[in-house]
Amino acid sequence: MTTIDRRDVVRGAFATSFLGLVGASVAMPGQALAAPTVSRATVIDRAWFWMNNNVQYDQGATYPGPGGTSRYRTDCSGFVSMCLMLPAPGPSTSSLNGYGAQISKANLRKGDYLNLPGVHCVLFHRWTDAAQTRFMLFEQSNPSSDMNHREAALSTYADYSARRAYNIVD
Repeated sequence: MTTIDRRDVVRGAFATSFLGLVGASVAMPGQALAAPTVSRATVIDRAWFWMNNNVQYDQGATYPGPGGTSRYRTDCSGFVSMCLMLPAPGPSTSSLNGYGAQISKANLRKGDYLNLPGVHCVLFHRWTDAAQTRFMLFEQSNPSSDMNHREAALSTYADYSARRAYNIVD
């Protein structure tokens, strides 16, 4: 994303919050679709919603987000999409990068995501060490482990792209 694009997104988010239009949509660069703005705290609350409901992994099934109006695939990218309030049932890992700007892994913050297109994605929660080599993540993993909130080594995700959703606001 260019600096100008980032400024446009920030201006749009500021204007939306200034006008009090909660849930208004912002255009995402590189995407024809729009998603409502979402705070980092809301992203994590939505992750806990699926964790607390022990949503089972099934690429052929869907489950609602909080409020129950949209249903998302119960796989890794459906889970990340639900947390970020992307269009349901959620893009696949192959297209998920189009919904966020690439960032340095050192700049990961709660609500950002790590994605390896065609393979897997996880939602970043928080660092667990000062050196930023270990972190807590949320993931909808596979049929044997379903929903997870666990610690991982950043080195395990060396091939993954760190992303910040275009619709996320601080």
